[in-house]
Formats: sequence, C-alpha cells, structure tokens
Amino acid sequence: MVLQRDRAVAIWGWAKPGTKISIKSSWGSVGEAEADKAGKWLGRLNTPKGGGGPYDVTINGDGQITLDDVLVGEVWVCSGQSNMEMTVQKGYPPSLLNQELAIAGAQYPRIRMFNVVKNMAATPQELCGGEWQVCTPQTVGSFSAAGYFFAQRLFEQLRVPIGMIHTSWGGTEVELWTSESGLRTVPELGEKLDTYKKTSLENQATLTKWNADLLASDIGNGKWQAVDLDEADWTSIPGPLKFEEVGLSQFDGFVWVRCRFNVPAEMTVNSVRLDLGPIDDIDTAFVNGTLVGATGSFNVDRKYDVPKDLVRLGENVVAVRVLDTGGAGGFGGPNVEVRVNNDLVVKLTDWKWKASTDLSKFAKPVLQPAKAFSTLYNGMIAPLLPYTMKGAIWYQGESNVGRAYQYRKAFPAMIRDWRSAWGLGDFPFFYVQIAPFNYGNGMSPELREAQLLAMREPNTGMVVTTDITDDVKDIHPINKQDVGLRLAQWALNKCYAKHKIVPSGPIYTGMRVEGEKIRVFFDYIGGGLIAAGPELTHFEVAGADRKFYPAKAVIERDQVVVSSDQVAKPVAVRFGWGDAAIPNLFNKALLPASPFRSDDWPGLTDKNRW
Repeated sequence: MVLQRDRAVAIWGWAKPGTKISIKSSWGSVGEAEADKAGKWLGRLNTPKGGGGPYDVTINGDGQITLDDVLVGEVWVCSGQSNMEMTVQKGYPPSLLNQELAIAGAQYPRIRMFNVVKNMAATPQELCGGEWQVCTPQTVGSFSAAGYFFAQRLFEQLRVPIGMIHTSWGGTEVELWTSESGLRTVPELGEKLDTYKKTSLENQATLTKWNADLLASDIGNGKWQAVDLDEADWTSIPGPLKFEEVGLSQFDGFVWVRCRFNVPAEMTVNSVRLDLGPIDDIDTAFVNGTLVGATGSFNVDRKYDVPKDLVRLGENVVAVRVLDTGGAGGFGGPNVEVRVNNDLVVKLTDWKWKASTDLSKFAKPVLQPAKAFSTLYNGMIAPLLPYTMKGAIWYQGESNVGRAYQYRKAFPAMIRDWRSAWGLGDFPFFYVQIAPFNYGNGMSPELREAQLLAMREPNTGMVVTTDITDDVKDIHPINKQDVGLRLAQWALNKCYAKHKIVPSGPIYTGMRVEGEKIRVFFDYIGGGLIAAGPELTHFEVAGADRKFYPAKAVIERDQVVVSSDQVAKPVAVRFGWGDAAIPNLFNKALLPASPFRSDDWPGLTDKNRW
C-alpha cells in the first residue's frame, strides 16, 4: 500500500474489547490504541516528510499483523461515474490513445492502485472489497485511465510513491455519492429524503418477502449441496461456463453446479481457498455440504477461505447455487480452482448442473417509484474513512444534466460532505467538467455552468475538456491521458508549489458593456489568450430581448471584445453555450476556456427537481 507522507496517518481495525494495541513502523514511528466496547480501535503513525520505503508496519494486540512493502508518499482518491471508471485496457470505447504503448510503459513499482469493489448499501459500511496492486503492464489495464495518468504525472514530477484509491460507478448521480446528513444540508434535497426513505423501506419489505418466497421455491435448497447426492439426472459439462453455453440461453433463475476434487492422503492441510472467479449474478458456495461463502454482486471474483477441518483427505465435493436474475448468467472466469496450502492448485473442470426455479414462472414484485440516495457513499466511500490521503479527483455530472440547476447546490454539498467525513479539512478537490456531447436537449451547458460555479468552493479546480472530444455522439471521450494530465496540473500547482505549471484555461470573471460591444475578462490567462484557428468561435450576444445571435470576437490583450451587427445594444454574452459546442479560445499554455454566460436568465433546468 501507500501511506500519506508527513501526516499522522490513521491505522484502524478490530480486536477484543479493551485490548491494548501497539503499532510500530520500520521507519521508527510508533502508535497506540485501545479497542472500545464494540471492539473498534484507531491509532496513528507519524510518517516521514519525504516519503520513501518499502517499510513494514507491525500491529500487536490479541494477535499480530505485519504489513510489508509499505510505501510512504502521496495518496489520492479518484471517483465519479463512467468517464472516471473507464479503464486503461477495457474502456468502452477504448479509454485512451496509444493504448498498447501506454500499457507497455506502465512499469512503476512506486505507484500503487486500489480498486474499490462496487457496492450499494443502505447504511454506511466499515469494509469494502479490493486490494492494493503494484503498477505494472499486467495490472494497469484494470485501473481508471484518468486516475493512472494523473498518478503517472505526479510521480514524474514529485519522484515519491503515489497511491490511488479508485471508487467509481458508471451512470450514477451525485446524490448517491453524498451521505444522508450531507444531503440534508440542502433543504430541497433533504425534504425529499423522508419520502424516499419511507418508499424504500416499503420496497425493501416487499423484496424481503419475495426473496424469501424465491428461496423457498428452490427445490435444491438444503438438499443439492449434500456430499452423497444422487447425480444421475444431472447434466455433465466440461467446466463451469456461462449458462448460455450449456443450453440455458433463455433461462433466469436458480441453477446448481457440482464438482469434486481430491486432496492427497499424505498431505497436511493448513489452508484452503476456493476460487470461483466472477459469477453472474448471485452465488452461494458449499464444500462438503457446508456453506463457505456467498456474494450478491455480479461479476466480482469469488474467493472463499474454507475451514481446513472441513476438507477431507481424498475426495471432496463443491456445490454452488447460482441465481441469474437476467441477461447472461453463470461463471465468467477462465480459472476455477481450489488452492491447498497455496502449493497445491486443483483445477475444477468436470462439473454437473441442474436447474431449479425458473424466474419466468415466478412473478417479480411490484415496487413503488423511489429514488436511491447515499448508497454509493455508504458502500464505497464510508469504508475508506478515515484513510489518510492528500485529496480527491472527480469526473461525474452526465447523469445530473437534467437537473443541472439543482447540481449547483448538490455538487458543492457532496464536496463539503466528504471533507467533513474525512476530517482532513478542506482537502484538495479537483474535478472534470463534462465534455461536449449531443444530449439533444440543450441542458448540458447549464451543468457545465454549475461545475464552473463549484470553483467557488475553497481548494478546488476544474478541468475543461471541450478540445479533447473526438466524437460528440459518444459521451465517453477516448482521450483520458489529457484528462489525467490536466487534473495533475491542478494538483502540482496548488498542492506541490509547482507554480510555473498553468493549471487551467481561461475562466470568465466578468464583462463590461462598451456601446455596441462587450468586453470580457478572464482569470488564468496563462501567458495570454489565443485562438485555435483563424478567428474565435462560439461567442454570442443578446440585447434586452434576450435573443442571442452569433458574435464576432476579437482578442485584445488579455480580454475578448465581442459584437454583432444584429444586436445594437448588447447586454449579455455567452460562450460555448451548446450541448456539443467545441469552441476555440485557449491560453498560451494551450488549455481551453470554460464555457460561460454573463446572464442569469431562466434556464431549461431551473424547475427540475430530484
């Protein structure tokens, strides 16, 4: 892992109530803690100012745990929806340019990456799935492309270890990433919570009963995991496959699969792990008739520790009940195996299957319309607290376009909520403005405006992406290198005193009417304003009638002067105000200007509410 340098970093866990905990590091810092009545404890270690490693951290209490290969450097959280989630290797569409070259060059042993397993939860969780990985060509492919290029740039500039904790989920609204208490700081969001909570509880009760009825309908429940089960009428298959590959292409419901493996009679069994790979959708796994694990998330690797006393010398039986709730179902990984003592690897290849409940004959419950809220905060942010980190990068907003005006309050509320929860003050929070895309409703400029206004929050910065979109019919621009690099420029300038690095393109600060013209002022000039083309585009002006017309725009020193023959007395100016607009105003650092408007006239989303 990577621990944040030059901080008193949190180390926490669980032990028997009252247990005294000692924490020792190989760099010389020590810490103490005591487990409370619930068994929880938290201690702190002071980390070296300059970073470094690898180090060891040893924790003693009612047992001993040693964490090895620990680096000390800069730790960042990266989060959002699909444009942050898109991986270096498997983005759809491909998430970066020169993909093969980027992957081959990703040999950075001092960059470490942690992918948080997707999880929606009704209440804040203490644990999450995932593991730290060293950045190599073999591991980088499954990590956020924007997050990786951010880390790469920081490492090249700072030459200290970089840790990235990635926690994203495509297609998600900002309200899912905000805690309930955070949402209640915005009255118009908070007043909806009680209604949504009541509906959610009613729906949960309906689902609980339906799930119980569904489980009761499984004719294999309590029977088909038995060691001595008669398998005469079960169908043999060469391996655990997708159900569509074994004649169940239209089947949704319970399917049981069974196989056998042998442990040599002369072996002393110390540890056993069952690796089932990813399963779609829900599984319950048994070894020799005893439950060893269950997972309710689709396509997550199943790795179950099996009690060594449960495993027999000689033949053993694995049984897995899989619930396919729709679409593809079954096993998705190439390797399904049992590991004994980490030495003996037994491939599970000869399987048999039998179907149980058919969901098409089991009516699904009718649920009342309700909004999800806080579920991703609960499942994918709360477990990270209070991991000591430097700051966060964020790429989200597309799913809030229809409520862009409300995003003006919802997004800053989430930033403040995270800062309050982490207890690290106003930590750096840098984010990406949504890219040009043909939404077809004209609302996305208002979302970009809401993101621009969020820069009023302290210690924030926004990346503009109007110039790195290759296809306005695709909501996922493939160029994630520049996204990561531009996020890093904000961090380097604001957090690491690299003041010669320009962090942003021109940002609108105000305008002045000068007769038939309007003079526009900007911050983040970056050496001066330039046009990427023979003349500036995507400026508009309007008079008192509020009708906008294309304007001629000319750069004068560090300002832009706009006018239109159709507007004798202009009162307002807009720039890049369109779903798919790709304007061409830059600074000399070659960073694009953010779209903006000078007016506050009613918009398309002003009355749209959560």
